[in-house]
Amino acid sequence: MATYRIQFHLGFRFSDARDLVPYLDALGITDLYASPRFKARKGSSHGYDIADPWRINSELGTAEEFEELAQRLQHYQMGLLLDIVPNHMAASSENPWWLDVLENGRASAYAHYFDIDWKPSARKAADLQENRVLLAVLGDVYGKVLENQELALKFDDTGFWVCYYEQKWPLDPKSYALILEHWLAALRAVEGDGATAQAEPGDVDQILDNLLDNAITYAPGPVVVRVERRDRRVVLAVEDRGPGIPAEERGRATERFYRGRGAPPGGSGLGLAIVRELAERWGGGVEVLEAPGGGTRVEVSLRPLPEPGGTGGPGVGAEQGAGTERGGRDPGPADP
Repeated sequence: MATYRIQFHLGFRFSDARDLVPYLDALGITDLYASPRFKARKGSSHGYDIADPWRINSELGTAEEFEELAQRLQHYQMGLLLDIVPNHMAASSENPWWLDVLENGRASAYAHYFDIDWKPSARKAADLQENRVLLAVLGDVYGKVLENQELALKFDDTGFWVCYYEQKWPLDPKSYALILEHWLAALRAVEGDGATAQAEPGDVDQILDNLLDNAITYAPGPVVVRVERRDRRVVLAVEDRGPGIPAEERGRATERFYRGRGAPPGGSGLGLAIVRELAERWGGGVEVLEAPGGGTRVEVSLRPLPEPGGTGGPGVGAEQGAGTERGGRDPGPADP
């Protein structure tokens, strides 16, 4: 046996190795020994920093091109030794397993794939916390990085992220309610052309908390939150991407203790009922709809404050079409 070692990267792809086979055969090579073909970090020069072991690295070529390499080797009666190193996984934002661990901690389905000391010894307690992952990623001490505004909170269709230049880390979904409370507080400060609802801020907070708790707990796919102005009424809408509530059950979804046929176990059956009661307290209402593209959309409408010169209670401001989105895992039906 005579092996020839090759290392795949952006400058040496499957097709390059395929074209090299006749030359290697002429040298008397019997087997090709190659670096991994799995998806690695972008621009990897060696392929051992695996980001996704279920996908072929597109920088190296396609599945068809890899098959062509295998067929060319077979034609020349040469073998292929493909390096597979299970413990070579990149701890980067390109690795979905690693991101899931950072997002969900020990509850992640992939937590056992990584060598993480979830319960550090007493001598490490000064630097490490139980059930936490310490990442040495900042270019300076945390206080200075924060003061220099080098950390940014961003969101996209997969959820909320803390970003530091080209790096980013997902936030625990349990923190979303706190983030959105700050977002809602900012909406209250909107003035000018924004519509203003007549409602106690605490009641609006409770409405939002209940809607988010339902959506995140029972339909943890992407959840969209919007505040819209319609004919000088404020409409707070929360929609999920789950299987939705059947049309024949939507009219009863806000009844106390009502649970639909497809309702998952758990929950009190009071979530939407409390939302309806709070909205009606301020002359508003609740409507349960089908979300665009499937899922459930719950709209809470609140009446406006009286025109200037009139009387009314405290209000909550909203800009036309203001909205945000969060992401999660496998979708499920909303809790009625």
